[in-house]
Amino acid sequence: MIFLFRIISDENPDFFRDLVAGGSDTFLDFHNTLQKELGYDPSQLASFFITNHQWEKEQEITLIDMNQDPDIETFTMEQATLEEHIGEINQRLLYLFDFFSDRAFFID
Repeated sequence: MIFLFRIISDENPDFFRDLVAGGSDTFLDFHNTLQKELGYDPSQLASFFITNHQWEKEQEITLIDMNQDPDIETFTMEQATLEEHIGEINQRLLYLFDFFSDRAFFID
């Protein structure tokens, strides 16, 4: 399976990037591609969120598992593949790349 993603920003209405990724790619692969494409530092904390169509967060996929609650299932970017977590056409994702300033990209 091949995915075509459109990345947009609420900070700049003219910004967008289109990226293609394979279904067997991990979210870590996607994270690294985004970081490289945008010239950011891939070692900084980041998370993907699977969202509903109103961009409300439903499932987090983290760069590093910092969950201390064993009752909450966590997914890390290194383990999670795109095809495992993107199950519908036009699935929306939020990519939070700056936790301190709450900066994110919207991915459709």
